Amino acid sequence: MAVRESGVDKVDLVILPPSRDLGDGFTVRRALPQPQRRMVGPFIFFDQMGPVELRDGQGLDVRPHPHIGLATVTYLIEGEIMHRDSLGSVQPIRPGALNWMSAGSGIVHSERSPDSQRHGGAKLFGLQLWVALPAAEEESAPSFVHHDADEIPSGEMDGVSVRQIVGAMDGLASPVKTLSEMIYAEIAMPPRTRYRIPGEQVERAFYLIEGGVSVDGQGFGPSELRAVLYDLPYPSKDRPRSVEPCPLSARELEVLKRLAQGMVYKQIAHELSLSTSTVRTHLHNIYGKLGAVDRAQAVLYATEQGWL
Repeated sequence: MAVRESGVDKVDLVILPPSRDLGDGFTVRRALPQPQRRMVGPFIFFDQMGPVELRDGQGLDVRPHPHIGLATVTYLIEGEIMHRDSLGSVQPIRPGALNWMSAGSGIVHSERSPDSQRHGGAKLFGLQLWVALPAAEEESAPSFVHHDADEIPSGEMDGVSVRQIVGAMDGLASPVKTLSEMIYAEIAMPPRTRYRIPGEQVERAFYLIEGGVSVDGQGFGPSELRAVLYDLPYPSKDRPRSVEPCPLSARELEVLKRLAQGMVYKQIAHELSLSTSTVRTHLHNIYGKLGAVDRAQAVLYATEQGWL
């Protein structure tokens, strides 16, 4: 992973996400969280899967696993994935469609390539983002919603095509219901076109999938493919740039505080009236959000930031 200053006044950071090989040539790039930037708005995790051409018998096989207190947002560019969850949902997702799964108080799901995609030559390329739920909704009932590609509104402005996946922007409003304000769009820019990202959101990120762009005259080309640009403008003279908030939920903070006190899983579960598996899930979320590899690193980082 490489992080550098952008050289552009309105762009805070440029991040080249590390590539992790999961085997059989299948790679995942994680842009968020990073030590230099934990979140952008409500987005906590930003993962790119692929692109990969699957060999005969090969496919994505993410076994059943739990989520809690978050929402996952899955969007494919190529290929197909079969989603199954503990609510009984069985839903294939294909390019241009969207899966929104709100974990709330807890949900278990799996993601696998269907049999039709395992005969060689099939491609897989997509993005999965995790969204932090508002504190009041962290333990709400879990839910799953799918929107087909033809339900996602699109438009063209000065030769630039925009698909409004989540939120509202440039006169396009997504049908996806969210619990907090956010925007998420796919923008396709042919050569020599221009596009200005609206400034209503204080924190904005631009993720380059392919090709090259320039921002205020500074080029970002193929060598910086899949770079994340953080644009944190001063929205007004009276409102300074915001500092990084704590990405942990109230419940996750309670778990981490007890971990810092030396409690073990069973003690934390008993004190917070949780199951030990739920405590483990919270800790998995904590480590991921903080970029920590173990409890000591998580506690140290949170303490240094003044969150504990």
